[in-house]
Amino acid sequence: MGIVSALGTWGQCWLPRHAADEDLDLEPLLVDMQRRVRKEALPKEPLVIRFEIEGQRQPRFLLLKEAEVSLCTQNPGFPEPLRVRARLPALVAWWRGDVSFAEAQRMGLTVEGPRELAKAFPDWFERYLFAEVQPAARP
Repeated sequence: MGIVSALGTWGQCWLPRHAADEDLDLEPLLVDMQRRVRKEALPKEPLVIRFEIEGQRQPRFLLLKEAEVSLCTQNPGFPEPLRVRARLPALVAWWRGDVSFAEAQRMGLTVEGPRELAKAFPDWFERYLFAEVQPAARP
């Protein structure tokens, strides 16, 4: 295990993880999501996910197709069957592994669109590199 990996694991284990209390930024989260798409899990036809995050002036778009995954400021011209609506802390908490997808939904994360696609959405991503690291038990 390299030093960066060891530090990331330590931080995920020992640092407080309360997304609602943190100063969060949508852009790095979406860039990480773009980088960690499981292309083999995607539907065969290209699609765009529209992200509408509370407090953000403009929606963001994630183009998903077999040969390309792109983060966009406008829909690049493909079908847009899914809309993700959330408060940023709910999306961050799920991505980071702080909560399950069901818990993030209880926090206000919604994926709107055809049931089959909405249900598959979480499986299209390898979440944050350290998402599986559980917090240390506090005495």
